[in-house]
Amino acid sequence: MTSTTEYHLNQGIAKHNVDDYAGAIEDFNKAIDLDPNLALAYYHRGKAKSWANKDYLDDYRKTLELDPAFVEVYDLLGDQLLWDGEIDEPEKLYKKALEIAPDFIDGYFGMARICLFRDDNEGAEEYATKAVGVNPSSERTHQFRAWLRHRNGNLEGALNDVNKALEITPDNINAIDLRAKIRYELKDFTGAIQDFTKVIEIDFRHYYAYYHRGLCKCQLGDLDGGLIELNQAIDINQDEWFYYSRGVILFILGKHELAKMDFDEAIKLYTDSDEVYPYRGAARYMLGDKAGAKRDWKKNGMNTKEGVVFMNNVMTNYDFDNLY
Repeated sequence: MTSTTEYHLNQGIAKHNVDDYAGAIEDFNKAIDLDPNLALAYYHRGKAKSWANKDYLDDYRKTLELDPAFVEVYDLLGDQLLWDGEIDEPEKLYKKALEIAPDFIDGYFGMARICLFRDDNEGAEEYATKAVGVNPSSERTHQFRAWLRHRNGNLEGALNDVNKALEITPDNINAIDLRAKIRYELKDFTGAIQDFTKVIEIDFRHYYAYYHRGLCKCQLGDLDGGLIELNQAIDINQDEWFYYSRGVILFILGKHELAKMDFDEAIKLYTDSDEVYPYRGAARYMLGDKAGAKRDWKKNGMNTKEGVVFMNNVMTNYDFDNLY
């Protein structure tokens, strides 16, 4: 590599690091003009193009043509092709990467994802377990298998893995959040609250943590505490599901006017409001607007008698798992 080529390569990397992707691409183009066989230049140009929302896959393919041992690029290329809905080419890429580097854990992750695309949950866990075997001291391998086991409904196995990940990296916010969700699904609402609280301590604007901590409190019978958490979530993100969920809590607490206002907001924001209309109908009924209640219930295929039964069930026997 000549000094001029190296200069443009380093300039491109520096510009990429400060988000000047157009400038970075220009420098990588110059490096490639000077040395058309420089794999690193194609690799870095591909990364810059990906951030600039430009077509970049050909640059990754060229990188591998020039340097077939560049295992990271097999993952970058395979990952995007999987997102594009392709399976066969990514499978070949990940298998080639593992042939070159049997300790490349992202290769095992990639193969596990391919198994998931093929509904082969058992095969996916086998690859995740191989990754753990290759690098048992990496929080990434344990966290990936925890995510996979959680997805497949193996909650105890997932909890065991995520605990190991957190032994290695205690402040890993994604692992803490995952453990909180696992604990919730195991009905350990107190433990889940502790984890969601840790997530909030790390990122005080993590609105989903407030939301889920609120659900935990509702599950423990503390609806007023749950309401406070939903208020926090909505202050950060005015999400339609948050309005709907807060409306349910307000309705159960007997605050029917406020509940109706939240259901109005959810319906305004919701692309599919069918789930909300029965609740707004219940709030309208409790406010004396029986005609409005009838209209809302009708939108969900209920007659008035069915709507009243639905309303009574919400008030007396609501399952907060419906909001999870």
